[in-house]
Amino acid sequence: MRWGRRQWCIYGAAGLATLASMRGARASEPVKVLLVGDSMIATALGSELEARLAEVPGLDVTRYGRSSSGLSRPDFFDWMARARKIRRRMTPDVVISMMGGNDAQAIFVGERSWIKWGAPTWEETYAARLKELRGLLLPREGTWISVGLPPMRSPRFDAKLQKVDALRSAAVAARPGDYFIDTRNLLAPTGAYKERLTVGGRVKRVRAEDGIHLSLHGARLVADYVQREAVALLAARGLRQM
Repeated sequence: MRWGRRQWCIYGAAGLATLASMRGARASEPVKVLLVGDSMIATALGSELEARLAEVPGLDVTRYGRSSSGLSRPDFFDWMARARKIRRRMTPDVVISMMGGNDAQAIFVGERSWIKWGAPTWEETYAARLKELRGLLLPREGTWISVGLPPMRSPRFDAKLQKVDALRSAAVAARPGDYFIDTRNLLAPTGAYKERLTVGGRVKRVRAEDGIHLSLHGARLVADYVQREAVALLAARGLRQM
């Protein structure tokens, strides 16, 4: 059955109320959702996703995005330091993260020291940073949802980001109750990069001209999908814990 947004909101509200009660809060208290990430969250996709999640009864949504940021280059933007500041202002129940598009490069580890992309310790170091960010932003009992990156027009760049996404997926797989939402099949149903897709019976441009970001139509398509998936996952988690 194909559910409309209102049906998802009703279904999600029941499960999220249960989730709220299981974490020791009153069922009437909102579940605090934090959206974090790079330009995907800082621009159209983040804005569209924030609006859609805010429509769900029982969710209190906060968004923080920083373009060109990631976990490889804290010399440019330090997400760990930012996470500490965010936690002083709020304690989220759920974090939805979409970042990694700027991370397929050498990792800065301080004192003019770098770990080259492809080096034996690169994946281990990056995985450790994913774990650290989760620990700084989210209580142990919270839920982390990683949103997968869209396919890239450049095959070489896309192959690199698939490696980054594999680490992001593995990080959530290691923790029961955390999730990874894949967007590749949504935006590349045949497996190949697509600039245009049929949306609502009409062919629309879903990718930006740079072959990396999403157009407004693409942002709305992905935001609708992530909202449905995230609400269903959280509702199911709440219902499983009854």
